[in-house]
Amino acid sequence: AYGIMQMHNKGNLRGWQWIFILEGIPTVILAIISYFYLPNFPSTVTWLNENERQLLIQRVKDDAGPATETNFSWKQVKSAFTDYLVYLYALMFIGICVPIYCIALFLPTIINGMGYTKLTAQGLSACPYLMASLFVILMGLHSTKTMERGLHTSFGALISITGFTLLLTLVKYGSLACYFASYITCIGVFSSMPPLLSWFTNNIGGHTKRGVAIAVIISFGNLGGAISGQIYRANDRPYYYRGHLISLGFSCLLFVLALLTKWLLIRENSRRENLTQEQYEIKCSQSELADWVK
Repeated sequence: AYGIMQMHNKGNLRGWQWIFILEGIPTVILAIISYFYLPNFPSTVTWLNENERQLLIQRVKDDAGPATETNFSWKQVKSAFTDYLVYLYALMFIGICVPIYCIALFLPTIINGMGYTKLTAQGLSACPYLMASLFVILMGLHSTKTMERGLHTSFGALISITGFTLLLTLVKYGSLACYFASYITCIGVFSSMPPLLSWFTNNIGGHTKRGVAIAVIISFGNLGGAISGQIYRANDRPYYYRGHLISLGFSCLLFVLALLTKWLLIRENSRRENLTQEQYEIKCSQSELADWVK
């Protein structure tokens, strides 16, 4: 964005218009290509050999657990809307989406409020993203290695809480201290996303139920975009206390719900481990054990 902003007034277009054009064109082109070339299921992939295709199909089956049904099921649609975990995940997702949208939309504005020019703020906003991207990769790798999602999600939320708290309290120490706080905030906000996404996609079993539940969770979380657009206001500059406080509140929501959900799933795992073989087979014929609990 910093480089594109240098094109301000080129072709009678403003810098922000060039950003939309140059970043939007590749997205549109890729979307068109994906429509024709992205396969719907592993069994329809043409660029894999037979062994690779069968391996991928088996991995999908293993991931589904006891839920082997792949046809559309109204029963699973109902199950998606009646499963309390879906709503917990939705609340967690909005708890992460509001801070993410705030950072994505307003980080240059926040840095500009620290005393830097708008153009310099655009350039300085790249560094926190770079650091956050490294932590996102590390968080994802460690979460996958340990096969754990809940504590990783809550840990990222805790870092985010720390970051927003520092943004609120370090203003008296100058712009450099606040800029350092923006690093902590970005690391926490973005590193929570991979384990949370993996958490609810891993835990919701059944082809139809998983699709419906993910749609509900993502749709609910995307309301965060509408919320975040209203909380960092021009009349709050240069410190944006209101926006930081609201983002802090949503990060706290994510932290608490992640730990609560983790505890609920541990309790459910204990219950399932005590099932007899006969009880397990009966449950597998229903929808309940289609949900993996991690």
